[in-house]
Amino acid sequence: MVNRLKNALWLIVGAVVAVWAVTSLVGLVQAGPMDPPGPPTGGTMKPLDQIEPRTAIVQPGAGDFPIVISQPGSYYLVENITGVADKDGIEIAADNVTLDLNGFTLQGATGSWNGIAVVGDTRTNISIYNGTIRGWGGDGICGGPPCQHGDNTHVRDVTLSGNGGAGLRLYDEAVVTAVEAVSNTAHGIIVNGGVVSESRAYMNDADGVNIFAGTVSGCEVAGNQNDGIELTGPVTVVGNRVDSNAQVAGGRGIRVSVLGFGSHIEGNDVVGNVLGPGIDTSASILGFNVIIKNTASANGGGNYVTNLTDTVGPIIGPQNPIASNNPWANISY
Repeated sequence: MVNRLKNALWLIVGAVVAVWAVTSLVGLVQAGPMDPPGPPTGGTMKPLDQIEPRTAIVQPGAGDFPIVISQPGSYYLVENITGVADKDGIEIAADNVTLDLNGFTLQGATGSWNGIAVVGDTRTNISIYNGTIRGWGGDGICGGPPCQHGDNTHVRDVTLSGNGGAGLRLYDEAVVTAVEAVSNTAHGIIVNGGVVSESRAYMNDADGVNIFAGTVSGCEVAGNQNDGIELTGPVTVVGNRVDSNAQVAGGRGIRVSVLGFGSHIEGNDVVGNVLGPGIDTSASILGFNVIIKNTASANGGGNYVTNLTDTVGPIIGPQNPIASNNPWANISY
C-alpha cells in the first residue's frame, strides 16, 4: 500500500514538472528580443507646404497695396483684409490662379479702387470663391473692361455688396454660381459671354444682371433700379424670378436690347416690375427671339411686349381652370 502511494506521488510530481517546462518554453518562443528598436531612419512628419500647399494672404501695411498675385497657384485669405484709398485690393497678374477668400471679407475704404482686379495681359483660368467683397470704390471684382480680360473666370459663393461700380464684371467663358450682388452703384452682375446660375442680384442702382451671349438660369433678380435682366446677343434665360425691378423710367423686367437677337426666354416668373414691361423684346433690331412658358403679372408697362419676328407661345389671361392645353403658352395674370 505504501509503495502504491509513493508511486502515485512521484507521478503527480513528474506531471507538474512537465507542465512547468512546456510553459516556460512557450514563453521563450513568444517573448521575442528584449532590446527595443532604434529610432526611425527617416523623418515621418510632412513639411508645411504639403499640409497646406497654398499661399496665405494677410493684411498688408497701408503702403503695400495692392496685393499682387504674379504667379500661378492657389492662394487663400487667413483674415479679413481692409483696403486703402487709390489702390485696388488684390490684383491678379497671372493665369491659373485660385483665390479662396476662406469665409473672410475683402473690405474697401473711402476712395479705394476695385476689390479684385485682373491686370496686365488677358488672363485665363481664374477662380474666386467663398467670401465677401464690399465697400470698394470701383467694382467688387473687375475681370473685364476697363480692367484686363479674365477669360474662363469662375466665381462662386461670393457676396458683392455696396461697391461703387459693378458688383461683378467678367469677360468670356465666365461661370458665376451662387453669387449675391446687392446694393452696388452700377450693375449687379455683368458677364460678356458665360453662365450665371443660382445667383441673386437685388437692389443695384442699374441692371441686376447684364449679359452678352450666355445663359441666366435659376436666379432671383429683384428690386434693381433699371432692368432686372438685360440681354445682348443670343442669351438663354430660363427659370428665373424677376421681381420689382424697373424702379426708374425706362427699366424692364427682362429686356432684349437693340443688339440682342435669337434669345430663348422660357419659364420665368416676371412680376411687379414697376415702371416698365415684364418681358420686352421690342427694341431688338434683328429679333427672332423665342418666348414660351413664362408667367407675368402686374408689370407697369404690360406683361409682354414682343417683336414681330419673335416666336411667342400664346398668351392666356386669368383662367381657372386654365383652358389652354398648349404646352408653349405664356400666362398673363
